[in-house]
Amino acid sequence: MNGVSNAANVVLAIRSSSSIMDGRRRATRRNDPFAYQRWSEPRAIPPLFSMDGLRQRLEYARSHVQEERRLFSEYWKVILIGLVFQYVHSVATNVAYYMHIPREPLADLGFTLIPPFTRDQQIYSEYLFFTCFGLTLCFILVYPSFDISRRHQPITKRLYSVIMLARCLAVCALAQGLRIVTFLVTSLPGPNYHCRPNSKEYDPPRGLYDIFARQDPFTHCGDLVFSSHTIFIMLCVLTWKKYSGLPEWSYYCIYVFVLIFGAAVISARKHYTLDVVVAMYTVPLLWIAYDHKYPDKIPPEMMAEQVSAEEMEGLACDVPAELPREVRVDGDEDDIEMQLNAH
Repeated sequence: MNGVSNAANVVLAIRSSSSIMDGRRRATRRNDPFAYQRWSEPRAIPPLFSMDGLRQRLEYARSHVQEERRLFSEYWKVILIGLVFQYVHSVATNVAYYMHIPREPLADLGFTLIPPFTRDQQIYSEYLFFTCFGLTLCFILVYPSFDISRRHQPITKRLYSVIMLARCLAVCALAQGLRIVTFLVTSLPGPNYHCRPNSKEYDPPRGLYDIFARQDPFTHCGDLVFSSHTIFIMLCVLTWKKYSGLPEWSYYCIYVFVLIFGAAVISARKHYTLDVVVAMYTVPLLWIAYDHKYPDKIPPEMMAEQVSAEEMEGLACDVPAELPREVRVDGDEDDIEMQLNAH
């Protein structure tokens, strides 16, 4: 009889403990749906070039790629539209080149204040562009899969390449759509050297085949308002601002880079000052509007799976390693809780 009584008391102790934990968990989650994250102790991040660090990052990358594949099924339409629109934009710039008439550049305050690059120095602005674009592309496509610092954070706080890429392509398509309308309704004389009268490098499309088949983003004329280079740079800056978590002071360095890049584009005579300035405020406004209308979303089933997994982990951590051998049952639930805490 004593053995049966002891077993019954142990079962009662487990049930009471689970009931108490569930009550605390429900009370906390009413204000914080991811309260279970606070119950687990933060784990140290191993060095990148250690065997343990490489192993953990590769394990996280494998699981992260599976999550990316599931997210791709939700965002593939946005990504596809954004990629297809790059071709649409290319065709539209060929149309603008076809419509362009070589004339002397318009008067521009930036041209007056900023000395021009020579033909050989024009490449400097491209160096700045591709450096910024390349770093941002690596951040979007590679960094999220190895960012183990966020592995114990809620799924809504993790970085996903699919979500970042979809947002960038969607805002880019919106900006390029506005750009197509502006440079097709008003054709301005190109300020670049190869767009001026009597230039030997002036080579506009000669027919429909050239309009639809030519892919040369560096020698167009007429596609000016507003600057495509600045569109991509602003998208890079906004991506870092939203997702990177860099310290606040670093963003001031990024803003200075944007100003330097804008000055380089004007100095290379690839765009008027108007084109750069309009892009600098149009793209952030589109980004804010898109973020308000279509915030980043995680499929409900993925969030439910994480909640379920963390519930099991939290329950395993909360159950005491050694249960009391015997607990008296002569008392109400508050007395039982006090006895459990005492043990």
